[in-house]
Amino acid sequence: MTKQEEFELLAKKKRSSNFIVILLSLIIGIGGTVIFIAKTGSQIPGTRYSGGTYNIGEDMKYETIIGMTKIISSIQEDNIFSIPLDKIITDKIIYTEYIKDKIRLPLMAYISPSGRVVLTFSFCEPCRSETFRIDGTAKDKTLVCETCNTNWRLSDLKGIYGGCVDYPPEEIPYTVEKGQILVSTKILIEYVPREVLEFIDM
Repeated sequence: MTKQEEFELLAKKKRSSNFIVILLSLIIGIGGTVIFIAKTGSQIPGTRYSGGTYNIGEDMKYETIIGMTKIISSIQEDNIFSIPLDKIITDKIIYTEYIKDKIRLPLMAYISPSGRVVLTFSFCEPCRSETFRIDGTAKDKTLVCETCNTNWRLSDLKGIYGGCVDYPPEEIPYTVEKGQILVSTKILIEYVPREVLEFIDM
């Protein structure tokens, strides 16, 4: 074998070795990315309940900023917590509390732009805020956390911007009877805030 042939053979082996290293690096990189995405995706909290569907029968037009009105609700027989529907319609967004023994749970209800009654836990889990407002001046009518200023769409609570977009106030199922929003106290008693990511870009 001549020197030229030896040189060409060594160059060929080197190219082959470099190709294997590059291929392995790509496989490891892609695998790591897939694992990271899967892990991160699994940490984004889901919703545990389906919200109520009651509609007041007319659209709600928001053009100003509306703060919460605090009201007092009551526990009826058969472990049912009730909220007067007329107060929600009048005040647009209300704050109330379920209090039983050592449990104090903040709740919120508002009317969506389409007229749907939305009942949620009044809690922004990452920043621990319990108060919100409606911003009717925004292009997308939004629910705004008073502490972190995160914005969610009023219609479906989809995050628009802010540090807590993945943690909208969680909806609660309800029924409507005789002008009252009725909620099972079992759901309220068993409520536990969703797990919060360790690092959140505020």
